[in-house]
Amino acid sequence: MTSSVNLLAVMAAAMVMVLQVAGLPAMTVLETDDAIDFKHYLQVQHEELKALSCQPKPGKVTIRNELKYHDSLIDETFYPEVVSVSRCWETCSFCGNIHLGVRKGRCLPDPESIVKRPYYVFYFTGNKRVFRRVMLTEHTSCKCS
Repeated sequence: MTSSVNLLAVMAAAMVMVLQVAGLPAMTVLETDDAIDFKHYLQVQHEELKALSCQPKPGKVTIRNELKYHDSLIDETFYPEVVSVSRCWETCSFCGNIHLGVRKGRCLPDPESIVKRPYYVFYFTGNKRVFRRVMLTEHTSCKCS
């Protein structure tokens, strides 16, 4: 308990210094009739940042945007147009101090974790359905850099 209290005191002092450097008041008192548990809301925010972490997460990828300019598939109307791919998405990850909500570094794929995964699409040529494999980049692990 003492170490967590000390950590909170250090974090509070750091936040005061950050606010002073930014030219902002170290403490703001809200005039409200509502009894708001600010510590609770700050804790929830910390937990939400912590949950983001730095790990691969599924995200929507438009296959056409991943194709090389000379790929013959670009000239076709193919399906599906969009697939779910696991990657180290910057917008869905957090690297830094969760208690202060300060970013430090970026969530990037571990170089050894970048793999090509097959996805399958189809298009029509006349009355014939043609299937095609497309290799898309997927990340199996990430790290803060």
